Amino acid sequence: MPAPKTPPPAKPCLFCGQPMEWRRVLAKTWDTVKYCSTACTRQANRQRRQAGETIWELPPAPTNGRGVRVWTAKKPRTKKK
Repeated sequence: MPAPKTPPPAKPCLFCGQPMEWRRVLAKTWDTVKYCSTACTRQANRQRRQAGETIWELPPAPTNGRGVRVWTAKKPRTKKK
């Protein structure tokens, strides 16, 4: 029987500094977890917004190679007979 794996070490929340323990729910995204709760996430984003930082960046609009934006629209719905 293989030895049980040890979870990654705890890391501090970037907003409040409280240590966060590894949980199985966060196993796939543990490397990207920054805040201990949604409250800390909201407060950190609020502070960043007030400081003038951008929180989310939109990807560039697709172009057709000549610098003209190409927007893909959904196919119009047709009525069934």
